[in-house]
Amino acid sequence: MIVVFAAFVLSPSRMLQQFGLGLAVAILLDALVIRCLIVPAVMQLLGRRAWWLPIAVARRLPKVALERPGNG
Repeated sequence: MIVVFAAFVLSPSRMLQQFGLGLAVAILLDALVIRCLIVPAVMQLLGRRAWWLPIAVARRLPKVALERPGNG
């Protein structure tokens, strides 16, 4: 997506150039800074609290149990 929006920079229209550059930079920042740095850091800081499941949702989900090898 970055390459596609960056290609708009080659357009003769000034508005399309600004649009393409803005979107390319925004996607690059989202991909690198937020998804590669901030999200993993927050997940590490939160630990098990990052994976909580509301009780109402847990009641509605089916119970799934995986068999262990050698038990049957």
